[in-house]
Amino acid sequence: NGTLKQLNIPSLQLAALDGTLINAKAILYNVTDTVNLGYDITIFNSSLPKADLLKFLPLNNKLDAKLPPIVNFSTHLKGNLKNTVAENINISSNSFKLSGKGEIKNIDKPTALQYNVTIVNSRIEKSFIMAIVPPGTIPASVNLPEVMMVTGAAKGDMNNVQPNVTLRGSYGEAKVKGFIHHFKDPEKAVYDLTFSTHDFAVGKLIKQDTVIGNLSFSGHAKGKGFNYKTMVAQIKGQVTNVGYNNYDYKNILLNASLNSGEIITDGSIDDPNIKLNYTATANVKGNYPNGELTLTVDTIQLQPLYFYKDTLNASFKAYIKAPDLDPENMNLYAEIDRTKINIRNKLYALDSII
Repeated sequence: NGTLKQLNIPSLQLAALDGTLINAKAILYNVTDTVNLGYDITIFNSSLPKADLLKFLPLNNKLDAKLPPIVNFSTHLKGNLKNTVAENINISSNSFKLSGKGEIKNIDKPTALQYNVTIVNSRIEKSFIMAIVPPGTIPASVNLPEVMMVTGAAKGDMNNVQPNVTLRGSYGEAKVKGFIHHFKDPEKAVYDLTFSTHDFAVGKLIKQDTVIGNLSFSGHAKGKGFNYKTMVAQIKGQVTNVGYNNYDYKNILLNASLNSGEIITDGSIDDPNIKLNYTATANVKGNYPNGELTLTVDTIQLQPLYFYKDTLNASFKAYIKAPDLDPENMNLYAEIDRTKINIRNKLYALDSII
């Protein structure tokens, strides 16, 4: 009922393909005006069976066994042919659930497309991801967690993104917040990102869990460019703990400043069984890098770190200068000083080694 200016459709049911069912009610505005056509559509109690979902995915004979038998969905769409808002998005199946909202602008101009998406709640099983992504998309060295839950928001366009996203699941928690502008151009990209993990099973993710354990980490990266030879950036990182070789290393700090191929970095480890600090500079502009490193090891105890079966502790200071690392013309100077070693409770002091 209504007019061509505002057409009311109080009830609409569409049954199509091999079982897809859409229940909706709608208001259409300016029906005869393709430029100013608008809509306000509520979709509820609707479903998409696996047989129809397969029609929208790349041909893969293994998909049929992995996809959920049916996907239920509902939402509220409001907008026109240029901009649309989707509220109360709810999608659910036995291996994938999502609720949220979103907005898309400039639909008629793909290069100027803008989006603003909020995920209120989600639950994604590994089997669902493996079913819908093309074979070979996920590297063989990566083992996804069995369950993932994503919340947060992301907005941007085809060359800019502003995420504020949290990933939780069977591997732990990871967060990222900030922005990346001009990400299509590795030289012009500008970014300011904070990121963190809490007890995240990095080893399981990269199939190295017999060596690498969980990681709790926070960091910040701000700069321009992704090419390490030309980028200008400040990077800071703090590792609360990271598992390696069945030992949890604690209190690791890292700072780095990159300026068009000039790198200045310092860091430290303040762990009960390894305490050290370093400062280093490097120039990576040319074909081969050059640099300097000063490393002070106050103590390292190899037995509790599972690198030696008996007592083997050491402390030393090292200085390395490498004006040229060209393999055919290598120029390297190294000095190790103040060396003290405890082997099976026997103490040794060494002279400088150059």
